[in-house]
Amino acid sequence: MLKITPLFKLPVNAKTIMSYLDFNGPKTQKELFNELDFTHRVLRYTLRRMLERCVICKKANFADMRSPYYYLNLDVVGDNLHIFFIYEGLAEV
Repeated sequence: MLKITPLFKLPVNAKTIMSYLDFNGPKTQKELFNELDFTHRVLRYTLRRMLERCVICKKANFADMRSPYYYLNLDVVGDNLHIFFIYEGLAEV
């Protein structure tokens, strides 16, 4: 039995945002708010923590410079989204 540990701790809602960005590509904060069922405060907090840990990046939105696009940093995340979350159980090898 091997205990899986995360590289670092992220907010609980980060998993939802990461999987949404993985399937749907870059989105603005407004688009994330409209599609996901988070409050503005929770969404801003989670995005800020993910930016601090370089899990996501910002890209300029030339149509509206006030709202950048957020996208997954594939150099950090890669194909292993599960390593960023804490698993309470044990994984079998």
